[in-house]
Amino acid sequence: MPTVETLLTLATTYAQAAVRADRDRASARSAATPAEQAATESAVRTADSAVDAARIALRAAVHNALELPVYAVPDTSLPVCTWHNGQVLIRALTNSGERAVRVRYTAEQALAIGTRLIACAAITDQRLGGTLSGILGTFPAAEASAPTATGPDTPDAGRRA
Repeated sequence: MPTVETLLTLATTYAQAAVRADRDRASARSAATPAEQAATESAVRTADSAVDAARIALRAAVHNALELPVYAVPDTSLPVCTWHNGQVLIRALTNSGERAVRVRYTAEQALAIGTRLIACAAITDQRLGGTLSGILGTFPAAEASAPTATGPDTPDAGRRA
């Protein structure tokens, strides 16, 4: 995994190559003779190649640095809030508290995730002995002897004897 110093070095190399390429392009625009134009165009191609190589190296290092999963815990002060353009923002911190983690969802995605979270919490709670009953309302168990109602929208409505 690349270190912060390595990433900064690669970012600096990329920035310097980009500035050099911009200078070479400016020189190419001001070239007066065909010989100067040919020389500056060659320098621009070389500088653009250096920019591409530096960008590829930087992207590979960043990808490598971010490839591992980030484990986080919910932000205790504001774990969920609304965000720009109708998005829902989930906020967390890494276990060490050194890095913030943010996940943005659309309203539809947030609703689907919330539903799944509640379902997983209920299943986990059931396995742990029902500690969430104070938070989640209890649902009455269906009794086998309870009468079932039939109406115009039920399949048994037309089968009365």
